[in-house]
Amino acid sequence: MRGTATVSGLLRFLPEGYPAVAMVVPLRNAQGTIVGALAGIIDLRRDTLAQLISPLALGRTGHAVIVDHDGFVLGRNRTSASRVGTTPTSSPR
Repeated sequence: MRGTATVSGLLRFLPEGYPAVAMVVPLRNAQGTIVGALAGIIDLRRDTLAQLISPLALGRTGHAVIVDHDGFVLGRNRTSASRVGTTPTSSPR
């Protein structure tokens, strides 16, 4: 750990291969020394990210999409979970 919060790109968790994102944040003591870490996983089969970005819709027809550094869809504010794990020109990874 480098001492900064980190978010992964699209991951596939076995054995089912469901899409997810992992996050880790360093925990520091009063002196600023890293003494641990807090980690979490967002299961992209759920509407968690969609709920976070749903207020970002632009007008009646606009929408928001969260993509990772490789361009894979992690979440969107429209109901289309089947697109999670895809790029605009691919099928689910």
